Amino acid sequence: YGFGETLFQVFTLMATRRLQADPFYTELYNADVYTAEGLMWVEANSMKSVLLRHFPELGETGLADVANAFYPWE
Repeated sequence: YGFGETLFQVFTLMATRRLQADPFYTELYNADVYTAEGLMWVEANSMKSVLLRHFPELGETGLADVANAFYPWE
């Protein structure tokens, strides 16, 4: 947790509102817009897989050993 409690609360509140207001994450999140293959690809990936795909050198760090990229890693 790289920042204080107040900033964390503001961030989570604003991030939630932004996602709820974005039509591409709500009513347009369907196969007509993204295709069935696109939706499967999005659902099958995580922040960890994106980081490791674009920055393979992170595989040599603790990121390779955690389930969630947002957990602390060495």
